[in-house]
Amino acid sequence: MEKRWLDRGACPKCGSSDGNVKHSEGYSYCFSCNTRFGENMQQEKVVPIPTESAIKTVGTTGALTERNISKETAQKYNTSVKVNGNMNTHHIYKYYNDSGANIGNKVRDVATKNMWVEGNITEATLFGQNLFTGGGKYITITEGEVDAMSAYELLGSKWACVSVKTGAGSALKDCKKAFEYLDSFQNIVISFDMDKQGREASEKVAQLFSPNKCKIMNMEFKDANEYLKMGKREKFSQAWWNAQSYTPAGIINLRDLGDKLYTEDFCETVPYPWAKLNDKTYGLRTGELITFTSGAGMGKSSIMREMMHHLLKNTNHNIGILALEEGIKNTAFNIMSVEADARLYIKEIREKFSIEQLKEYEKNTIGSGRFFAFDHFGSIDNDEILSMFRFMAQALECK
Repeated sequence: MEKRWLDRGACPKCGSSDGNVKHSEGYSYCFSCNTRFGENMQQEKVVPIPTESAIKTVGTTGALTERNISKETAQKYNTSVKVNGNMNTHHIYKYYNDSGANIGNKVRDVATKNMWVEGNITEATLFGQNLFTGGGKYITITEGEVDAMSAYELLGSKWACVSVKTGAGSALKDCKKAFEYLDSFQNIVISFDMDKQGREASEKVAQLFSPNKCKIMNMEFKDANEYLKMGKREKFSQAWWNAQSYTPAGIINLRDLGDKLYTEDFCETVPYPWAKLNDKTYGLRTGELITFTSGAGMGKSSIMREMMHHLLKNTNHNIGILALEEGIKNTAFNIMSVEADARLYIKEIREKFSIEQLKEYEKNTIGSGRFFAFDHFGSIDNDEILSMFRFMAQALECK
C-alpha cells in the first residue's frame, strides 16, 4: 500500500475544523497545532512528517469546476486536474523552488478530499510565489492553494495571491522563510480562515513586518473559496479593501498594573568582556539599544570586534552585523582577528600566517554559521537599514 495523507477533519486538541489529516499508516497529524495522534487519537510526541514520495501524478489543464475556479486561473497557477468523463477526480497543485523548478506537488482526491504530497515541498517557496515578481503594491496570503487561486480570481486577476504550504500551523514558519519576498511588497493582506487558528496565525505573521504594513481581512464567510462558490465577488472585494492594518493590542492605564509592576519580566543578560564596564552597566540585555560613541580612531571598531567574538563564545544566538563602512570580507577578518589575537584585517599581517592557520581561525568563528552580515554597495537609506534589522531579528533569529 502506498503511504499517503488521507482525509482531513477536526482536531481533538485545538478544535480546528479541518486541520487534522489522517495518514494511511494509521495516525493523524494536525497542521494547525502541529500535534500527532495515534490510531486511537491519543496525543503522541510530535515527530517529523514522513518522507514524501516522488512526483508521479500527471494531469491536464482544466477548470476546478467543483471549486468554481476557471481554467485560466488554474493555468496561471500551473494547477492541473485528472478527469474521468466530465468529472474532475484529482487536483494537482505544483510547488517550485527559488530556481523555478517543480520540486513537489500536493494531490487532492476530489471525491474523498484525501490529500498527499509528492516530491519535496519542504524546500519549496510559497504556493504561487514563482508567478509574481516581488516589489508590487499588494500581495495576499491565504491558508491554502484553492483560496489563493480564489482570491486571485475574486480580485480580478490583478494582484499577487499566494498560499502558505500546510495551513495555519505552518504560516509563521513559511512567511519567515519568504520574509524578503513578502516584505518587498508595499502592502500585505492576510486572508486566513476565520477560525481561532487562522486568527492567531494572522497576528503572528503580521508581527513579522513593520507597523501598518500588514492588513488582516475580517470575512463574513470562512475563506476566499466560499465567496467564489457563492458568487460573492463584490463582498470579498469590499472585505479585502476594508482589511484593517494590524496594530498590537494592550494599551492600559498604568494605575491598573497593580502587583504586576513588581513581577520581573524575563530579560536575557550577557556580561561584557570587561569587568569594569559590567560594574557600571550590569551587562548587555536583550531588548535594549546600546550606543558607543567617541572621536575618530579611539577604538569603537575594536570594541565591536571584541564584542562580536565574545557573543559567539558566550551565547548560542545568531549575530547580525550591518557594518556600513566596510566590506563583508573585512568584517569576516575582523572577527577572525580576535580569535587569532592578530590584526588579520591588515593584509601584511595576514600574510604572516599559513592558509591552514587562517582556515582554523575561520572555522572557529565565521565557520560557526552564526554570523550574518549585510553585503551592501554604495549609499543606503534609513528604511532599508530598518528592514535589514527586522529581517535579521525575525527571519534569521539574530538576538
